[in-house]
Amino acid sequence: MRDLLLVAAILFASAVVGYPACLLLPAETFRARFVVAPTIGFAVLSASIICLYKLGISPQISLYAMCAAGLSATIAHVLHNRQRRAQPLAPTVIELGGATVAIVVLCLLPAWIGGAQFTVFQGNVYDQFNVYLPGSVVFHQYDYATVMAAGASGNPVMGGAQFALNRPISVVYAAFVGTHATAAASSYAFTVALQVIMFFSALFLALHVFEAKKRIAIIAAGALTLGFFQQYVLDINAWAQLSTQPIYLVVVAIVVLAFDPLLFGARPGEALARLILFFALLMAAATLLYPDSCGVYGVAEAAAAFISVIAKKPWTTKAMAFAGLGLGTVAALSVAYWYGLLAFLESSQVAGRALSHINGWKYFQAYLLGRTENHVAVLAGGPIVPVVFLFSGFYWTAGKSFSIAAPLLFFFTVALVLSGIPMRPLARAAIMLFLVGHLVTGLLRPIFAADSTGTKMVGLPDSAPAIESQKAGMDWRMDRLAEQLHGCHGVILNIKHGFMNLMAQLVAADVGVSWASLHPVDLGYAVRPPYKPAGWSGRIASQVTICPISTPAGARSG
Repeated sequence: MRDLLLVAAILFASAVVGYPACLLLPAETFRARFVVAPTIGFAVLSASIICLYKLGISPQISLYAMCAAGLSATIAHVLHNRQRRAQPLAPTVIELGGATVAIVVLCLLPAWIGGAQFTVFQGNVYDQFNVYLPGSVVFHQYDYATVMAAGASGNPVMGGAQFALNRPISVVYAAFVGTHATAAASSYAFTVALQVIMFFSALFLALHVFEAKKRIAIIAAGALTLGFFQQYVLDINAWAQLSTQPIYLVVVAIVVLAFDPLLFGARPGEALARLILFFALLMAAATLLYPDSCGVYGVAEAAAAFISVIAKKPWTTKAMAFAGLGLGTVAALSVAYWYGLLAFLESSQVAGRALSHINGWKYFQAYLLGRTENHVAVLAGGPIVPVVFLFSGFYWTAGKSFSIAAPLLFFFTVALVLSGIPMRPLARAAIMLFLVGHLVTGLLRPIFAADSTGTKMVGLPDSAPAIESQKAGMDWRMDRLAEQLHGCHGVILNIKHGFMNLMAQLVAADVGVSWASLHPVDLGYAVRPPYKPAGWSGRIASQVTICPISTPAGARSG
C-alpha cells in the first residue's frame, strides 16, 4: 500500500504543477492538452527542486511550495471552467483514470509479489548502490553546501551523493522520501512512477501529432509504457534515463507541432511567447536530469525540423518555429550551464562514450543473453548481427542509443495505425501484434518477479545467473534492518558480502546512526577500503552503544 501511495503522490504532485503549465497550450487547438500535465509537471518540479537545492532550499520545502502554488492555480482554473465540456478527442476522466490505475497496479505488482528480494536492485547494482541511493539518502538530510564540503571526507555514502549531483534525479526523489523507513525500500516505487509518466507523454503525442482516436491512442501509450524497452531501462536501474524519456518525447512532439505556430495562438507574438516558455520548461528539466539523451533526440528533432522546412510552409511560419525553439533551448541551456551540467556532459559523458571503447555493454548485455562468454562471437554467429555497430566497435554506445531512441522507434512502427491511414490487412495485423507483444511484456513481469531469488526480470531475459551472485541469497528487507538500528548510537558493520555491506551503510546513514565498516568492498572495477570515521576507536568504549544486527547467511555483524 505504501508503494501505491508514493506513486500516487508523485503523479498527483506532477499533475497539479503541470496543469497550469498546460494552459500555455490553447484549448481550441490542443483538445487533450491536460493529458500531458503529469509530464510537464514532473519536468517543472524536477528543474525547480534541483535548482533550489543548490541555493540551499531543501527538496521537501521546494516540493510543498510548488504543489501549493500549482494546486491553487489548478483549483481556480477548474472552478472557473467547470461548465466547459470535454472535447471529443480528449479522453474522459473515467477513461484516463481507469487506464492509469491499471498501468500503475501492473507496474507495482512485481514489488508486491517479489518483495524486497526483487525490488532492491535489478540489473545494475553499481549505479543503484553507488550513485542514486546515496544521493537519495543524503539529499533529504543535508543541504548542498554540506554535501559539497563532506565529499572529500572519505565517507562513501557522502562521496556517492556528491557524484549523484551529476545525475540529480536523486534530489527529486529526496523530496518524496518518507513512505518507507528507508530511501532504499521505496526506490522501486519511485522508478515505477517515472515509468508511468511515459503513458501521459505517449498519449499526448498519439492524440496531437498523429491525431489518433482515443481508444487506439490509449492502447499504444499503454503498450509503450509497459513494453520491453521501458522495462529494460528500469531493469538497468537507469533512473536518470527513465526520468527523461517521457520529457524528451514531448519535446519531439512540440518540435513537430511548432511548425504550425497558429496552434499556439492566433497572434504571432502570443504564439511565439507560448512556444518559447513551454519548450524552455521541458528542455531545462531534460538537460538537468540526463543531458546524454540530447544527441539522440536532437537528431530526431533536426529531422522533424528539416521535413517541416522543405514542406510547403511560408517563411514566416518557419522563422517563428525556429525562433521559438531556439530561444527556448537557449533559456534551458542557461539553467543547465548555471547548474554546471554542461561541463559534466562535455567532459565525461558524450566525449567519453564516443571516443573510448568502454566495456560496459558486456556487463548489461550479459543479462540480456544470460551468459558470460564473448558476446561479439555470439552475435556474429547469429542472424541478428548489427553489422555497423560490430565493425565500428562502439557496442555500449550502440546499445545505449537504441534504448534511448526506443520510444521514437516505437511510434515510427505504429504510425500508420495511429494515423488511420488505409493499409493492407496483413500490415495492420502485424502492427497490432507488435502492440500486443509490448502489452504482454508488462503482463509477464509479475510472473518473473514471483521467482523467490528475485533474480529474473522480463526486461533482461535469462538474467538470473548474472544477478544471483550479487544478491547471493541475502535478505534485502531494509525496513527490517532499519528497525533494528533505531535507538542505536553507532554500529560496526562486520559484513563480508560487498553489496549487503553497501546497503547496510546506506540504511545506517538513512536512519542517522553513526557507523564503521570493517571489511573492504570489492566492486569488481575497484576496491573500497574499510571505513572508520575519525575518532571512532576512541568513542567506542565511552560513547557508542554497539547494536547487534541479525543478518542472513553469508554476512556477519556485531
